[in-house]
Amino acid sequence: MKIAVCETKRTSRGLYLQECFVKGLMLHQEEVCDVSDYPDIPSVHSQDICYHTCSMNYTVIPEGTPDYVRSYGKYRPQDSVFRSKLFKELNHHEKPVIIAEQGYLFHGKSEQKDEDDYYVSLGVGGIKREAHYFNKNSPPDRWKSLQEKVGERRWCHPSLWREDGSHILIFGQNPSGVGTANMRKEGLSYEEWLRNTVKEIVRHTDRPILYRPHPTRKRRVGRSSAYTTPLIRDYPQFSQVSPFKPLSSAFDGCWCVVASASNASVEAIYHGVPVITSDPMSMVYDISSHDLSEIEYPKMLEENICQWFYDLAYAQWTHEEIRSGQAWSHIKEGIINENLLSIS
Repeated sequence: MKIAVCETKRTSRGLYLQECFVKGLMLHQEEVCDVSDYPDIPSVHSQDICYHTCSMNYTVIPEGTPDYVRSYGKYRPQDSVFRSKLFKELNHHEKPVIIAEQGYLFHGKSEQKDEDDYYVSLGVGGIKREAHYFNKNSPPDRWKSLQEKVGERRWCHPSLWREDGSHILIFGQNPSGVGTANMRKEGLSYEEWLRNTVKEIVRHTDRPILYRPHPTRKRRVGRSSAYTTPLIRDYPQFSQVSPFKPLSSAFDGCWCVVASASNASVEAIYHGVPVITSDPMSMVYDISSHDLSEIEYPKMLEENICQWFYDLAYAQWTHEEIRSGQAWSHIKEGIINENLLSIS
């Protein structure tokens, strides 16, 4: 199989992940095409499938913009132009694409010290729930292995849902990130989504509402945030908490989580806290409530919840599993079995 490996994340972590993926491909004797500069972009049309790190939340570059222009952003602004031109080429040729993103549990922003143990999601044709993971009805082996690795056993049976809690926890998102793409398609800004969400919650419950901003919004986490100041003023039960404390501590005393497509929702389910999300991109959409009117009685799936975790374990891989070719072996088999190459 011919695979274009596209260099879209030029950080040390992004390049290391790409190196691991290439090593896995080489062990399978695949034909690898490096796409790391503008002259390489046209070569993607002759490849069977492409790989890149991180979803393409790209900047629209005006027609006629010269290559290597330094016109966008603070860090390596030419990368934005490269990514946008690459994305346009991939769309034009409708190539199947493997997207490497942050994993759903134990993904390196948790407390692991060894980077090789970080989990990375590898989805074909999208991210989160919109991707192909070839993981339906997966066996329990990888889930059991994950639990042995982290020294914590959860979800051996469906009785681990939390039965108490006092407050509602809203997970924030990066307003311009891919996780808010669906709300933007509906014509909502992130600020409007947050305000509408709080307004609807208070119609159905008088529980305290805690808002945890996205950790990337470092400059906007104070109580004077443009997003939260009006909410704090208008809704006495609303307050903001720090996004820099361990995520697990956010679930202490939590009755229910409300989110759009935040991956933190997966950790909420892992800790037995039900989730309400109306965004079909959310990884927990199939096991969650979708309407805030259910906030006092959120969905707590019992049938097949363990199977959901078994499947989840086949949607994320450690760097070592990627480097060894184990992840590619699983993905390649799925691509062939589901005949995804026929779309290119």
